Amino acid sequence: MKLSLLFSITLIFIVSCGSTKWGYKNNKLIEKGWVDDHTFRCFGLGLPNKNSTYNNIKKAQAKQSAILDSQYRCVNYIHNIKYVFCQSTDCSRISHEIIKHKMKIGHIVKTGMVIKATFDKKNNCKVIYQIKQKGLKKKIQ
Repeated sequence: MKLSLLFSITLIFIVSCGSTKWGYKNNKLIEKGWVDDHTFRCFGLGLPNKNSTYNNIKKAQAKQSAILDSQYRCVNYIHNIKYVFCQSTDCSRISHEIIKHKMKIGHIVKTGMVIKATFDKKNNCKVIYQIKQKGLKKKIQ
């Protein structure tokens, strides 16, 4: 009895104190931005094909669409952090550097995963996509 009570108190303490470590801020899941130096999250929205008839197919299409949207948003968000303002006379060098940087980010973003997917009544999907790698912030910037 005492052991189970001690175990439950310890478990509650660990869960309540570790909420920011697990990607929550003020008891809300962080949906966009840096969770820590190794984890980045963004969300995406997806719609199913209007011609689909089965709910399972609609959900799969909406989820795939939401994943692609979230990957696109991640690349653009991370890319815009680095290239908010560029000033140079050599435009071809800058554009080549920008393309190279976007490709590098794209490869990193594809390693991410969906941590939460929600559907509404019309089978529209919202996913929270997470990229987690050791030293991710340094790799990207």
